[in-house]
Amino acid sequence: VIQSVAETKLSAAAAERSYVVAALERILVDYDHGLDKAWQMLVFSTAADVCIEADRLKDDLKRAADSYQPMARTVKELLPRAQGISRRLAKAALRLEAFASFLRGQLAVNSGRSFPEVEDEEIYNSLFDSILMQYYKLVVTEHDELAYNVIPTLQDSIVQSFTPVNQTSEINLLFLNVGESAKLGFTTLWSILRFRTQALRIFVLGDAAGIEDWKANLRLLENSGKMEYLK
Repeated sequence: VIQSVAETKLSAAAAERSYVVAALERILVDYDHGLDKAWQMLVFSTAADVCIEADRLKDDLKRAADSYQPMARTVKELLPRAQGISRRLAKAALRLEAFASFLRGQLAVNSGRSFPEVEDEEIYNSLFDSILMQYYKLVVTEHDELAYNVIPTLQDSIVQSFTPVNQTSEINLLFLNVGESAKLGFTTLWSILRFRTQALRIFVLGDAAGIEDWKANLRLLENSGKMEYLK
């Protein structure tokens, strides 16, 4: 059974990776909870699976930003995923730590030593090898990025998107566009339009090619339907 859920299946679809993890859990629950190889494959599979999902989430966040997707839609689609993946990353880290502690205790019992007397190097030379250590560091890094950067940013944008616009004053904003470079500045413009809390009056200066390029990109943005999300 263990051979049938080899690490190569982790490159398969999410449903098949989930089957790998579930199968290993059932082996340990139903057959032999002390099977070291199954535990090693379980902690590896859990970590690898959630790291793949974290990478896909970051790819989707980048695509949303590159396509000027409205922030409200991005939050609705990706915030629940980010929170779920963050919890799974925390579980994967805890499972890796528990496995390392189990191996330390096993080494201590087998050698007649106390728990603190077992050196870290002994654990790394056992089933908790360099690959698992690399995954542990990756899991912690991915979790911290989601928990302390991505998720707070998405949550803050919800508050900002419902901030009433102060109609009593305006802010004048000047853009300078020379040549066919308007698209480079539209990322900044789109962020300003989504997160503003004041009314804006936008002026655009540039040469003939720059003005025409600005108008063309503005028409593309208007035709995409994204402007209707702005107040």
